[in-house]
Parts: sequence; structure tokens; C-alpha cells
Amino acid sequence: MLLDGAPFANAQILAQSAPGADPSGGNTTTAWDGSFRITSLKAGRFFLAVAGPGGIGHSQALDLSADQAVSIEIASGSLRGQVLAATGVPVAGALISLAGENPSLNTGFQGPTVRSDEQGAFTLPRLAAGSYKLTARKEGFAAAESRIVVTPGGTVETQVVLKESE
Repeated sequence: MLLDGAPFANAQILAQSAPGADPSGGNTTTAWDGSFRITSLKAGRFFLAVAGPGGIGHSQALDLSADQAVSIEIASGSLRGQVLAATGVPVAGALISLAGENPSLNTGFQGPTVRSDEQGAFTLPRLAAGSYKLTARKEGFAAAESRIVVTPGGTVETQVVLKESE
């Protein structure tokens, strides 16, 4: 397993057979060189979920015909944003949570969380490329959600506006 072309060590891997297939699956952790092995998987279609250090997450479908080597490469980008009140004032200490989405598999994964600083700013420097649902919460405000798409090597800039709760 590679992340931006380098070995992705200490990532948790879960393989689960696709719905309707013979039940099969397993899990493991990648080694220092990004390698991993899951034994006893039957031939068929699998959903592979990856959860790595720093909140890196990834999911994909994988077709296996036998015991075989697979190469998985994850590209990353970053997210930078600011949380503001409806009045335009920065909101410090807001909790920003990301949930990864894979519409083609109808699955997702819990991504990283971060808090906004005194200027309402937040940064997630390394996220797997893909679609995410961003949720921002702060006591005294209604939660706000938006969708973002992280591109390989790119930086997504976003602004989240929280409305005061009633």
C-alpha cells in the first residue's frame, strides 16, 4: 500500500465480501514497507476499507480470483478553511468532523476531526483524495454541513457559516 508514492505503514486494512457473495473477510495492519497479507479470502468481490495514521481513510472494491498480490495507491490533498458566525465573526473552538464517502460503493468511513483556532481557521494537511461530508459544530450554534472533494495534490479552501441556535 502506498500513500503519495511512499509506503503507508501502520494502516488498518479490512476486507469484507460483497453483499450476496460467499461470506469471507479479514483484517490486518500494513508493515513498515506498506505490505500486508490477509489469508483465507475466497475468490470474489470485496470491499476494502483502510484506516491509517493521521485520519487517512480510503475504501474501494477489489476483485480477487485467487491468492494474489494487489497494489493499492492512495493519493492525498489537503483542506483549509474558516468557521464564521452568520455575522461574519470568526468562531474559535468549533469542532470540524469529516466523513469519507464512496458513492460508487455506497459506503463511507469516519475521517479526522479538528478544532478551529482563535481566527476560526482550521487545516487538515493530509486527506485521501475523494469526497467528504464536513460537519461543523459549536455550542450555541446549529450544526452546519457541506460536501467537499479533495483532489490529489490539491488544497480545498472552504468557509463554514454557523447560525446561532434558537
